[in-house]
Amino acid sequence: MRAFRKDIEDVVDSAVSAGVKKIINIGFDLKSSEEAVEFTEKYPLMYAAVGIHPHDAVKYDDIILSKLDNFLKKDGVVAVGEIGLDFKRNYSPREVQIRVFSEQLNFAKERNIPVVLHIRDAYDEVFRILEQVNYPNVLLHCFCGNNNDAKKALGMGCYVAFGGNITYSDRYSPVIESIPLERIVLETDAPYLSPAPMRGKRNEPAFIAYTAKKLAWIKNMSLEDIGEITTGNAEKFFNLKKE
Repeated sequence: MRAFRKDIEDVVDSAVSAGVKKIINIGFDLKSSEEAVEFTEKYPLMYAAVGIHPHDAVKYDDIILSKLDNFLKKDGVVAVGEIGLDFKRNYSPREVQIRVFSEQLNFAKERNIPVVLHIRDAYDEVFRILEQVNYPNVLLHCFCGNNNDAKKALGMGCYVAFGGNITYSDRYSPVIESIPLERIVLETDAPYLSPAPMRGKRNEPAFIAYTAKKLAWIKNMSLEDIGEITTGNAEKFFNLKKE
């Protein structure tokens, strides 16, 4: 993204210094998906997910789907995403979002590849489509649902991801407490959602340690165990080779 154009090398070095061993770049449109794939060729620690975000659903067509299919043939491309529904912003009409999400979900199912979902004010509709397509190999990115949403997701076999926003308050703690740790992964959503005490600054992979500390506090576990377990969960979900 534009926020990293000038110092990507420094960002990668800082991540490595902070103990980050793998980075998954998430595409949100054709251009960002293509660049995420290119990064996998340049940086050995990077992987990519490719897909069309609901904000860009109006731009989606068969040509784009064909290009996404070609990306999936590249080494280091481990998921389809970020796809889903955003009924809060509605930058694309809801009916278009639903069609494009369903098509990409079926596309991923046919290729048996994991999916990363963006959901805002649309959990019920997402769960309806997931049940209809019958493909549970999904990760709910930046999960902000309630206990019922978490229960539905777990019942379907989904994983959930938490980012820096869990450090802002204890709002998400009760939901996180209800989710088994073996279904949780950590994420940055960089350059957004910088965790406290970095809130207000550009987020980057090195900052994930702050989010891990908050999760460790919520789960009453050591930071080392949280790091090991959530990393293992990510490796399992994305079919990554373990260190």
